[in-house]
Amino acid sequence: MTERVRVDQLLEEADHLVDDEQFDAALAVVERVLALKLTKAQRVRALMARASIHDDLEDHDKALADCAAALKLDPKSPDVLYLRSTIHQSAENWAASKADLDVAIEIEAQPDLYESRGLARYNLGDYKGARADFAKAIKGNPEIEPRFHVYRGMAALLLGKPQDAIEDFTNALANDDRDVKALAQRAKAYEACGDAKRALADLDRLRELVQKSPLLESERARVAKLVTPSRSRRSRAR
Repeated sequence: MTERVRVDQLLEEADHLVDDEQFDAALAVVERVLALKLTKAQRVRALMARASIHDDLEDHDKALADCAAALKLDPKSPDVLYLRSTIHQSAENWAASKADLDVAIEIEAQPDLYESRGLARYNLGDYKGARADFAKAIKGNPEIEPRFHVYRGMAALLLGKPQDAIEDFTNALANDDRDVKALAQRAKAYEACGDAKRALADLDRLRELVQKSPLLESERARVAKLVTPSRSRRSRAR
């Protein structure tokens, strides 16, 4: 067995242990790999594996230290920068995440990098930038997860563009018609467009999918009044 094959097998074993949530055992395997005589690429890969496990264990400091060590070996690795950006996101350090993704995108503009930076920008309140990044991610990967259509729609709603938001939420629902966040947000967008009837229809569908919620019932009752004006309002209208 060559050393390369041995390293590949050990890292694959660690991946399987992570899948089974045996994180301590996975760490032990990666430590065995790091004790071997490795090429630069193999060491970077092993450090990334250990960083990911530390992140799963919510030990963000150790995860970031491993990423720093990997970047010292390969400063322009978009894979390591992307991994570190996701660790920053786990710690809700959105500014640091965006900074890593800015550099990674300059090196290699890939849809998953735009997805992640869009999420960082959204959480930083840069809704215009988030929407632009989600648009690039969706263009580069038409089979993108529906949740990114939802995020782009939420950004549009916050930018005062409810019609654009409706299109995004509808695209998300075309992939999963049980997406409760997309339904709830589309109801808001329909109401913002003055279409209370469709907003109510989305809220009714939402009632079928989630446990009874006083907040949802209150919201539905409020929107229902917009669809069917009270008697006094009808009388004044005459």
